Amino acid sequence: MAARINNFLLQNLQCPMCLNIYKEPTLLACSHTFCKGCIFRLFNSQQEIAKISCPVCRKTTAVPSRYVSNLPINTPIQTIVEDIKNQSQICTTCKNKSLAATYCQECNDFMCVDCYKTHAKWDKFSGHDVVKVDDIVSGKITTKHRRKCKTHRLEVEECFCVECKKYVCFRCGMMEHTKAGHNILEGMEHEDQQKEKIRELQNKVNVKKGKVDEYISFIEKQQQSFMSSRSN
Repeated sequence: MAARINNFLLQNLQCPMCLNIYKEPTLLACSHTFCKGCIFRLFNSQQEIAKISCPVCRKTTAVPSRYVSNLPINTPIQTIVEDIKNQSQICTTCKNKSLAATYCQECNDFMCVDCYKTHAKWDKFSGHDVVKVDDIVSGKITTKHRRKCKTHRLEVEECFCVECKKYVCFRCGMMEHTKAGHNILEGMEHEDQQKEKIRELQNKVNVKKGKVDEYISFIEKQQQSFMSSRSN
């Protein structure tokens, strides 16, 4: 299931220029979509004063008032991207809010691709058990959460604090986090909730993918109609 979602991301939500998930997906007249930042850099590098040439099909798009921000946002794509970022597991190592690709069983951290590369280079992390998020969600791998609590050395971090977004031992959960009004879950309960969110996300993606396909079909028909009227 998670693999199918990732395939959908790569095939439909990946900017053809930077190859990352869309940021402010901006639509050109040819119906191709790119990150606004990518279009801005492309526009500044081209010779045309008020037009931009699509790097995929080479068709030109007029840039209103020569401001890339005046180009339309691809709203269906933007909505799907926001849903995915809101409901998917986010990297807990950096502040970029990128989608997590792996999970370190020893560090108890989810990592995006860039953080994983950094983690893999450090000698002190050598030997850590790093698993794919896909394998956790699919149930192929069950996370261990056997890291010892730094405060209570004999306790294992087997609970999860919803507000702090981290695993804690039972004593820390009861003595510190609960007193602060935090919601404490069993580790397995938290993981089950994350899996359910992924299932809900897939259903939303399937529905919105259908809407995106309809939108693209509509644009293509409009283009065909426009080209037909020009030829007449």
